[in-house]
Amino acid sequence: MKRFRELNISIAKESFEHFIFELSKILPAEWSRDKEREGEVPSFSGRNMYCFNRDRKDGLDSKLWIAERDEGTLYISNIVPSEISQLKIDDYNKVLLEFHDHGIKELTESLGGSVELTSDIYSLEDLIGNDGARCLRVFSSAANKSTGSTHPYDRQRWFEFITLIHKSEKNISPEEVQKFLTEDGWTEDFSFELACEFEYSLDLLEYYEGK
Repeated sequence: MKRFRELNISIAKESFEHFIFELSKILPAEWSRDKEREGEVPSFSGRNMYCFNRDRKDGLDSKLWIAERDEGTLYISNIVPSEISQLKIDDYNKVLLEFHDHGIKELTESLGGSVELTSDIYSLEDLIGNDGARCLRVFSSAANKSTGSTHPYDRQRWFEFITLIHKSEKNISPEEVQKFLTEDGWTEDFSFELACEFEYSLDLLEYYEGK
């Protein structure tokens, strides 16, 4: 499955401002720092946010935000497109990788830090372990994809998956369940319906055990 990539920049907090200053100098002309936009964003936590505009006139122009995650980490908190409501995963990752490839790693290392760029590909096993992934895959492959989880045997396998996730320390979001099911051949409607059912069932189990 595909996901939005993350870019984490680990450097000393006292180097944050210097890093942003140097970054502004090495970026190509189509990238520019937007201090005016930065000043419009309130900082309730006391942590700074930095904004860079991408202007290439290719449909992917955006505002890329760098924020403080903690005392020693900056990260790309969001990429907000200028011309459309939201970037698709591939387009978001393209802009992020383009930004990364403009000397981020070299600049960070010159300041004694390091850069982590996550992969855009992940598996069910990464999210919920081998047992959880097996349960969901068995349900998805064995179920009648035109009826959802209505057949008794399909229902049993679906419940086994839900209860296993409820008991597990690993988590998977309803959106990730929906994404997997869609990629595994389910219709958008059934994928959404099952994802909603998954979320409701977990909430119900948590409520019942908390009584």
